[in-house]
Order: sequence, then C-alpha cells, then structure tokens
Amino acid sequence: MSQYDNYIRNTWFEIDLSQFQKNIEIIKQQVQTRVLVVVKANAYGHGIVECGKAAEKSGATMLGVATVGEAALLREAGVQIPILRMTAYGLNEMQSFIDDDIHFFAWTKEHIETADKLAKQVGKKAKAHLKIDTGMGRAGVFAEDVRPIAEIIQAAEHVDFEGVCSHFHTADMPETDSVFRQIEKFELALKTLEGMGIVPPYIHLSNSPALLRFKEARYNMVRTGVITYGQYYEEKTELFDGMKAIGTWKARLVSVKTLPPNHGVSYSVKYRTSGHEKIGVIPAGYADGFRRRPLGANEVLIHGRRVPVVGSVCMDQCMVVIPDDMEAKEGDEVVLMGGQQEDYIDSLDICEKWGTNNYDVFANISARVPRVYV
Repeated sequence: MSQYDNYIRNTWFEIDLSQFQKNIEIIKQQVQTRVLVVVKANAYGHGIVECGKAAEKSGATMLGVATVGEAALLREAGVQIPILRMTAYGLNEMQSFIDDDIHFFAWTKEHIETADKLAKQVGKKAKAHLKIDTGMGRAGVFAEDVRPIAEIIQAAEHVDFEGVCSHFHTADMPETDSVFRQIEKFELALKTLEGMGIVPPYIHLSNSPALLRFKEARYNMVRTGVITYGQYYEEKTELFDGMKAIGTWKARLVSVKTLPPNHGVSYSVKYRTSGHEKIGVIPAGYADGFRRRPLGANEVLIHGRRVPVVGSVCMDQCMVVIPDDMEAKEGDEVVLMGGQQEDYIDSLDICEKWGTNNYDVFANISARVPRVYV
C-alpha cells in the first residue's frame, strides 16, 4: 500500500485481482506442480500486499521477495504461506529471516554458520535453499563444489535444508543451448545431493519464460514472475490461454483548451501549435513513472483513439493534442497503458519507445499513483 492511497488523484493504476488469481490458477493447471509467485518490487508495481494475499488464496505454494521489507509487509498483513528471499544479502539481514520465518538462499559457509547461530539463540529453525550458480554469475555455489557446502548445511542443527535452486539467464531468448547447459549443471548438483541422501522439499529452476518453454525444467516447483501479471517478457511470448494483463494505468483529463497558432507547449517549447489546436492536460508526469521522451514517442488513449503527447513531459503532468473531431472534455478517461474500447497500448509498445524493458515500465509506476483494485 502507498502512503498516498487515501488521497484522490486523477491518475491511478487499476488492478484486476480476480484476473490475477485466474492467471495463477491457469499456471497451476498447466505446469502441474507447485508454484512460487514472485511479488518482489511491489508485485511488479501492482501492490505487494494485495497481490500476496490473492496469491495465497489462489493456492500458491510460496511467495518470492527481494528485500527484508517486502517480507515484513507480507507478514504484517497476515500472509501465512512460506516466503522466499530471492536475492543476495548481507549477513546483517539474517536475523530478519529467522524472526519472520523467511526462506533464504545460502551458498557459503558463513551463511549457514550465521543462520545456525541465530536460530539456536531463539529456538527456531532457519530455512535454507542451496543456490547453485549454473551460469548466471551472481549468487550461488558452482555445481562442482556442492558437496562441501551441503555437508555444512547437514551438520547445522538449527538449519533445515529446504530447497535447491538456480536461475536461467537466457530462457527468454531464441538460442537454447545455454539453457540446456544450465540444466545439465543443475542436474549435476542434484545428483551430488542425492548421493549424499539429500532430497530437499523444494527443487526449483524455472522462471516465467522457462516454465512456458521448457517442461523438463519445471521440477517440483516453478517461480512465476512477470507472466503472473499477464505481462509478456518479449514480443513473441505466448502465454497460456486465458491469461491477461491485470493492470491498466488510467487518468482523467483535467483541462481542455484551444491554443492559438504558434503557441508554445511545456518547458523548452519543443512543440508549437501549427494552427488552433485543442490541448488536453493529463495529471501524470515523470515523477509518476511516465517518462520524458522525444516528441512523438509517447501517446495515450482517449475515446478509444491514440493521441500524441506533445511538449516536454513535466514532473506532474503532460499535454496531448486532441483531434478536432473528438469531443473530449475535462473528466474524460485517459489510458496510458492498457486497453480502451478497441485499442490497446501494451507495455511492450511503451518499452520500445522508452528504450528499456517492459518490467521497467510497470514496476516503476510511482508509489504516489494510487492502486485501485477491482
């Protein structure tokens, strides 16, 4: 929840929680295994508490977060299912994992010894997932070096060996050789553990693109991220039938007026009217996550038609040219991302114009834009 949620604004991010739950249910039906729903980064901008609760209701096995604060928000909201901290961390964060009963990645002797010591002090069990670096180059132990760290986990009296996992780096790309090389390394780690008599409850490798494309990498749990929100990770993605985007960024026109010819619009006067033009003002700017881009790059939907954003996007608002034949007025709905009538501005459309990926588009809709749940 945002600190701004109790205040009225004429721009908001509208989120369909019923479709979110449906997306999760479809994924569960298709993969036929346990599902970890990733809700990090404020549930990719959609609201971590609301989406976390909805995922729990939909039968998610676990939730994935990136920070101590995200896990704390979910626990404070009453979420009971297991939560996995999915990123690298400092040892000073370990106490929070123990206190809030959070699963975490482990790949060093120091991780296990610290967890064991802190858990013993409070009479609890720490919940470690052995992270394997199969090629990502971030956190993790190499598959060839699994045995020593696994032995340390086994020996720790106050650490439960809950899982083994890794992460794909190219599962969303056409080239698949590297995917299968990563699977081979993961299998090597699993065989080593099996030879030691270790079969953790949770074995997980697949992210969103992998669970769609590589059935052999699903194991007994998948981690579903961006597709859970009905968003594509690249243009040629085919989601499972029935999955749809759950978020629509909306606003209302707060001003409509006609400017005379050769009249400047916004800072730096990068746009001047060519004749008498109707200019509408939308209360969303770059502080809300609607980026400054060259003239003509941004567009929005009004009355089901695309209209261009003109002039420089301001911190708190932006301006559009309203066609002469459009009867637009103050209070009319505007869509910055999503559908209106027969047209649809996809996050992939926006990210191409902004020179980024679409995760960046919706995950960075500002906290001051209220989330409205329908």
